[in-house]
Amino acid sequence: MGAFLKATYPFFKFLQCCFIFFNDLCFDIFNYFQERIIVPKPESDLLLISAAELAEMIRNRKISSTKVISTFIHRMKIVNPILNAVIEDNFVGALKKAEEIDEYLDKLDQSSDEFKNLSETKPFLGVPFTIKDTFYVKGFRITCGLKAFRNQIAPENAVVVKNMKDAGAIHLCITNVPEGALWVESSNMLYGRTKNPYDSRRSCGGSSGAEGAVLGAAASVISVGSDIGGSVRIPAAHNGVFSLKPSEDVVPKEGQWPKFDDGFRGKMLTAGPLCRYSKDLLPMLRIFVGNEIAEKQLQLSKPVNLNNIQFFTMEGTNSPFVFSLHQNQRNAIRKTAKHFEKKYSKPSFRIDFSKMHHASAFYWASLMYSGSSDGGTFGRLISGGNFEPSILVEVWKKIIGKSEHTIPALIMVFLEKFIHLSPENQSFYEHKREKLRAEMVALLKDDGILIYPSWPTVAPFHSSQLCLFSTFANFTGIFNFLRLPAAIVPLGLDSNGIPISVQLIAGPNNDRLLIAAAQELEAAFGGWKAPGSHLSDKTN
Repeated sequence: MGAFLKATYPFFKFLQCCFIFFNDLCFDIFNYFQERIIVPKPESDLLLISAAELAEMIRNRKISSTKVISTFIHRMKIVNPILNAVIEDNFVGALKKAEEIDEYLDKLDQSSDEFKNLSETKPFLGVPFTIKDTFYVKGFRITCGLKAFRNQIAPENAVVVKNMKDAGAIHLCITNVPEGALWVESSNMLYGRTKNPYDSRRSCGGSSGAEGAVLGAAASVISVGSDIGGSVRIPAAHNGVFSLKPSEDVVPKEGQWPKFDDGFRGKMLTAGPLCRYSKDLLPMLRIFVGNEIAEKQLQLSKPVNLNNIQFFTMEGTNSPFVFSLHQNQRNAIRKTAKHFEKKYSKPSFRIDFSKMHHASAFYWASLMYSGSSDGGTFGRLISGGNFEPSILVEVWKKIIGKSEHTIPALIMVFLEKFIHLSPENQSFYEHKREKLRAEMVALLKDDGILIYPSWPTVAPFHSSQLCLFSTFANFTGIFNFLRLPAAIVPLGLDSNGIPISVQLIAGPNNDRLLIAAAQELEAAFGGWKAPGSHLSDKTN
């Protein structure tokens, strides 16, 4: 297998270059005739404050929760006609909840223990949060972008949603996802396509893409997402915000869809936070996992001294049929490494694990064939669990405009039906995968961070990623099958005003290292930048 790949690599690399050239040419020509829309700049300073700071202001009665919620609702109404991000809002319920919180705080004795403990018991009291359409929110639709689930109502709250509400946060709305939540662009036949706030012609990512979009547009401040192949990290990268894929099996999965409760797919899937400000990552992670895991397993209260951290870099993989790393993304890796080298007077080390260049094979073997005892195929999932759709029938229906499914979903069904691994090959890939994980864990230990590309380019144009389907496996999905925590950190905007970011990876249960590094980089490079900021910079 290895000898064959090595022998044929030059040919596949040539084909890859041809694909990329013609793909970019076609989409550049197409988008030349499309209007670029950038969402307007935030109209209120309240939209430019972290969730932790907003909660503190609300607790100390410097501002009311009602004012905060009203401001975010107003902002959402301005940007959503451009983004098409919200599938169901809770504006009336959110305002009612905010009024109840204000009334509660007005009556609360500020000298009481209850008031003094609010920052710990309800760290996000009165602050809005948004949720992707893969989590149960009691009384609201849970469709996962599937027409088959258009009328499905959640009977209860997902554990993560319950934890957020228990922390005082107020549910603002539910946002769009790809069909079945298994693609890198948030578009489906039920709600349509969500657009990027920095350039409406570009992808907002997936599957938590609309969460990334409302955050980037300053219509949300903290968000609940999930990740099985990059679904909190790709949207964060495309929309210039922060996100964290936590360590393996630390976040409860109850009430989350798809229901990969066990098997290797369950190990790859996790809920994760997205936010505009790095200081919100730590409290969000603590809320997601609960205090016991936060302290005993993740040790979130333990201080991090970045002077004791060893930094490594790797500039992506050389896999065929994967988008090559753009120079601005390569520069982001080098700029990040250079910052830590200069700040802490120590070198970073460039690495290159040969097995990582086969990430696509490892990912598909892990997702499609390692399986789960739930027995659910993707085809059965997108049809509502009732039957296996015929790929030939669905392709014909797509041609005549009658299909209820998107092209990426049909590609997934095709791969699942016709690409099979023998038990020997499955065992081979699993063995190599676990060996790669062991090598990576041995490198990072408890004091290492890998600086890696978040994506090969800035946010791509809509639908352009269909040509090179497995790109995500090599940039984000790789850390799902390796079961390592990973974070996205924004580093500003390129010359066209599109976000640039970097990905950080640590050893198991060392999420706090990533959060500390994210805070350091935010202080150095400014973190999230509002859409259109590059225009102000040019005029100034």
